[in-house]
Amino acid sequence: MTTLNSSMNVLTSTYDYNGDGTAEDKTLTKTNAAASTKTAMDTAGNNLSSLEWSPGLFMAAKDQTTYLATAASITADHGDSTVASRMAKYGTASADAKELSVWGDMNAQGVVVLLAIDDLDSTSAFQAAMLNTGTKYAGVASADHASNTKVTTVNLDSNFSHEN
Repeated sequence: MTTLNSSMNVLTSTYDYNGDGTAEDKTLTKTNAAASTKTAMDTAGNNLSSLEWSPGLFMAAKDQTTYLATAASITADHGDSTVASRMAKYGTASADAKELSVWGDMNAQGVVVLLAIDDLDSTSAFQAAMLNTGTKYAGVASADHASNTKVTTVNLDSNFSHEN
């Protein structure tokens, strides 16, 4: 990301969102928690450490993304597949584990940047997890989707234990 400018109601950024080598400007209006978003980003600042890639969280994200690649709508639970069951298949998640899936024209890295700015949820629970210094592990998977360009799933956890 080359720039990130914020005010109480609007966040703008310049970034190569779709991975083609060209930075583009995006202006995102955070209507659900503008003040708390800016406060969280300001507080997080340099206190955030890099997230560690988790093979188990990646595989759980990949399972969800594979399903959503042909789905007509995004849903966390389908059949006997739930966020908890997908994560349990590959390890042990903590109670604060989060999963979020989105469709759009951005690559996985662009989606992660977008979700740090606005998680598209009125409670901002996923964004709070991203900006929480206790969150240590991440897994991200992305796939093509015929109707929506791409689908990306991001999993986060503070204490995921990968099963070998």
